[in-house]
Amino acid sequence: MVPEAVRQAGFPGATGQLKSKFSSILNAYKTLDSVLFIYKTAQLNVLKTQIPDLCGLPWLLTMVSNTSLSIKGAATLLLFTVVVLSRLSPSSAFIRTSGTRFVDENCGDFAFVGANAWRLLESQAGVAGEEIDGMTATEWLFKTAAENNITVIRVFATGVEDDLPIQVEAGEYNEKALIALDETLDLAAKYNIMVTLVLARMWQGPDALANYASWTGTPIDNFFSDETAIQAFLDHITFMVNRVNTVNGKPYRDDATIFSWNLMNEPRFFSNSTDCDDPVSCADTMNSWIRTTSDHLKSEDPNHLIAIGSEGFFGSGSEFEDANPGGDWALQTGQDFERNSANPSIDYAVAHLWLDNWDVAGDDDFVEGWIDAHKRAAAELNMPLHLEEFGKNTTNPFDPDADGEESIRRETFKQVFDELEQSLENGESLRAASYWMFDPILQSAESDGFEDYGQDQVAVDSYTFQEIIVPAARAASEVQGVVDGCDPGLVSAITSPAPAEEGEGEGEDSESEQNVSAGRKLKMLVWA
Repeated sequence: MVPEAVRQAGFPGATGQLKSKFSSILNAYKTLDSVLFIYKTAQLNVLKTQIPDLCGLPWLLTMVSNTSLSIKGAATLLLFTVVVLSRLSPSSAFIRTSGTRFVDENCGDFAFVGANAWRLLESQAGVAGEEIDGMTATEWLFKTAAENNITVIRVFATGVEDDLPIQVEAGEYNEKALIALDETLDLAAKYNIMVTLVLARMWQGPDALANYASWTGTPIDNFFSDETAIQAFLDHITFMVNRVNTVNGKPYRDDATIFSWNLMNEPRFFSNSTDCDDPVSCADTMNSWIRTTSDHLKSEDPNHLIAIGSEGFFGSGSEFEDANPGGDWALQTGQDFERNSANPSIDYAVAHLWLDNWDVAGDDDFVEGWIDAHKRAAAELNMPLHLEEFGKNTTNPFDPDADGEESIRRETFKQVFDELEQSLENGESLRAASYWMFDPILQSAESDGFEDYGQDQVAVDSYTFQEIIVPAARAASEVQGVVDGCDPGLVSAITSPAPAEEGEGEGEDSESEQNVSAGRKLKMLVWA
């Protein structure tokens, strides 16, 4: 977005210093009529669709109306203008991937510490929580995150509480919840925070797998294979991607505040699913669902990165299978980290880490082994890894006398962020880690929902937050440098997933196709 002060100065999209430089360039060229020709060409029309804030072009045409330019000169000038304007509008640039790195529009290395937020929509809609320092609890969360270099927030674009669902029935939407999501995105942009939007939930609550099964008359066991249930979810994807924000007028697909989409939070089969008679059959079904939904999402929104949202269990026969939590239950979820992540519309790999829930809390070596296995697998896939959800329960995070409980959490969080620091220093594939959780409504043990969610909350005045999370976030934000092999050329938002082939998801794209991705098969439009 071009700053309002710049617009009022009468020079949209550039500074006074650049105005002088442009004027000098213009004086060096001849023949005006070619400019209008260039402006009408298909290439420039494509350019205009790629950079929404090209408000400088009408100004440029006004200036050149009194100047003579050659065709080559006009093309060069217009390209230069586009590049400069795009650099002046960082909020209009989408994060993409280059090999095992996240990169910004200039191919700058982008690493981050993030947080998983909870009940943001409820807070913003006023159905839970109270104002903090004259702002909604949602705005307070983004402000606090920005002040502490927490740059990406994972947001459930679903209801959390039953009284604020996004969908009431399949295709029937709750405008109150959607407006709260619109406002949430706009507030994130205000504080220069990016968000990952989770499109659906696996577990209980609104907008979850069970709701789709109920709406479509599908047995819950068969959600991942039933065509009617899948179509209902595809329709929801289409709706969300094309939603126009009622606050700022941006379609979600064009909003660079969105870092990425998650297909679903922790999609998996239940242990008694009729679709999961054996690990191979349920893994095939799950991978087909991931392929279908991610391809559809990429076709609707080629601008944003896509990740699955799964825990990242390794499949049967993987060289990393032994890194799974003990027993065979992880194989019965249908997840297969390598195969699932290799789907052509999946842009980066994710994993979760839950020592308590997976009954590995007493295994001192599990964290290191789990992260190391996923780093190595992601490196083989040539994609970045985000440990997008990890946590450790406590009895009462607000009790200053509960140091014993808090110290247990400290150990886990420090171990995870030490792993991230080491990976960033060594140039390895783990590029981000996001802790669970940051609920803006939970301000004390008396806050609404404490009995249900209090054990997961990381209080901002706790040792874990101040002495572990904040330094890790600062260190990640200081990662700099241009990523080798990344092309900062003008990026086209034109892409289409490859058609399904025999053995889908098991092959790898060529190195040239994987090199730069906002969708790993991204076309690059570069004008020489």
